[in-house]
Amino acid sequence: MKRIFYLLLLPLIFLGCAGMGSSEEQEKEKAIKEEIRRIESLMSNIDMNAKNMTRDTIERLDLSTQGAEFVSYRENGSVKKIEARIFAEMGQTSDIFYLENGEMIAARETLLKYNRPVFYDKAMAEENNDDEYFDIDKSETVRRKFLFKNGAPLDEHPQEKQLEVFMRFESAKEIVGK
Repeated sequence: MKRIFYLLLLPLIFLGCAGMGSSEEQEKEKAIKEEIRRIESLMSNIDMNAKNMTRDTIERLDLSTQGAEFVSYRENGSVKKIEARIFAEMGQTSDIFYLENGEMIAARETLLKYNRPVFYDKAMAEENNDDEYFDIDKSETVRRKFLFKNGAPLDEHPQEKQLEVFMRFESAKEIVGK
């Protein structure tokens, strides 16, 4: 009888001890969730106030085959948001970077992959015995959101994707003049 009692008690002791060690992890997770809520709230506020901010647009034809456009939103001289759109024959990349004290805290990335090159019209498709031509409605869209604190990622995107976003942010920041 004592054996059965101990066998039943052992899992309860184990589960209790396992829960005790994760208190630190729970606090860390709670802090990350709070920071994510804070950043998302800040992003929302920036979006809502963008219409009242100073807006500057820069077009660049030297960055891709179809050009690029950068829009900065400033409040009291400080950049709060940068929109960067880079156009190409087979798609476009649209990034929105959110800044706090000059540092990126978040980025929204939208990749639009065209079904055919922009210049590939119906006549060109027929000439090439192709049953498809450029149709924006047949494009594939990929959306991602990245969150950062002190330059470190708060989310679980692959490291190479985070690095790509960070490099595009640095380029956009340089183009709009911080």
